[in-house]
Amino acid sequence: MRLVLVVLFAFLFTTSSAQEITGKIIENQQQSPLAFAEVVLKPITSGELTGTVTDENGNFSINISPGEYILEISYVGNKLYTKKINVKTSNLDLETISVKNSQQLDEVILTARKKLIERKIDRLVFNVANSSKASQGDVIEVLKITPSIRVENDEITMIGKGSMRVMINEQMLQLTGMDLINYLQSIDSESIKSVEVISNPPARYEAEGNSGLINIVLKKSKNDSWNAQLKGTFIQRTKPNYRTSANFNYNKDKLTFSGRLGFIKHQILLQEDLNTRYREETSAIKTPVDIDLEGQVASAEIGYEINQNWQIGGQYFFNTTRADILTRPETRISRENDEDVTIITNGQEPQHPRLHKVNLNSQINLDTLGKRVIINLDYLNNHNEGHKIL
Repeated sequence: MRLVLVVLFAFLFTTSSAQEITGKIIENQQQSPLAFAEVVLKPITSGELTGTVTDENGNFSINISPGEYILEISYVGNKLYTKKINVKTSNLDLETISVKNSQQLDEVILTARKKLIERKIDRLVFNVANSSKASQGDVIEVLKITPSIRVENDEITMIGKGSMRVMINEQMLQLTGMDLINYLQSIDSESIKSVEVISNPPARYEAEGNSGLINIVLKKSKNDSWNAQLKGTFIQRTKPNYRTSANFNYNKDKLTFSGRLGFIKHQILLQEDLNTRYREETSAIKTPVDIDLEGQVASAEIGYEINQNWQIGGQYFFNTTRADILTRPETRISRENDEDVTIITNGQEPQHPRLHKVNLNSQINLDTLGKRVIINLDYLNNHNEGHKIL
């Protein structure tokens, strides 16, 4: 009897710890379901984002713990709806939410041949080539409007996933943090065909990214053609920031080649303040952070079609970043009936990572149903000369 009561209590606790939030989103002018809209719940106090994407009928369902949240609905980067909700100890049905979505109307002409967003068995596909908002900028700007993807503070995350990896044409990028951002900023958005958001990766990706994957599919060059592109961007903030890139693509008969060079210069000034009050004293900590970053990227890819069912290729990728992070935290302690104490510390943290990657690959198509054999041989050399000076 005691065992039954314990099991029953555990079951009741589990079911009450997470509630289901449901609803349906429609476009108010056409009164039609808004498919693939992003629905996000942000905790008012602190915590991780929780969200999902509506299905083809505009329906959504999110499991969330009780508390106060901000509900946000967006579509291809456009925020359409915001509301504060209080999740208690029972399921919550928000019923039908009507939103105004001019972006969807703008995409009607562009998506006459292919939908802007498609859901496949294991992934969500954002057809960038069909989006008017993705015709300018770089990969980072495209990811900012991709459903389920967040780009904040130079970090790329997937809603509901603790970690994720990024691929280019099914090839895993061995980059993270600022190095990943620098490389993706060197790829022009007009070179992108689609972005695939894989929340539950297939078995062949399990060892490399079982939390979530993004696969960026680049456009193929037209047959018997070549093109080159130079691009530069300058932004004046407290300090100047700029980046340049050069791209070259060649496609002739059975041979394809593409090359990319990029350079980026980031100078960032940050200020962190922390004030603490105790019974007999107060402390104020000011931490200015000066980040000076330079990065270079280079990549080359070659492919050859032996016959209709057999392709071979190779890739080379290089990335280097030189970053100097200077900090000068100043702590001021004030005590009653005593002199103030000021402590100043100087810190320097230079980083100089370098990465080389070589890939040889082969793909053999076995039939017309999509069965194929893919072989990848990778060599990776990653070195960091970083150290900390206090």
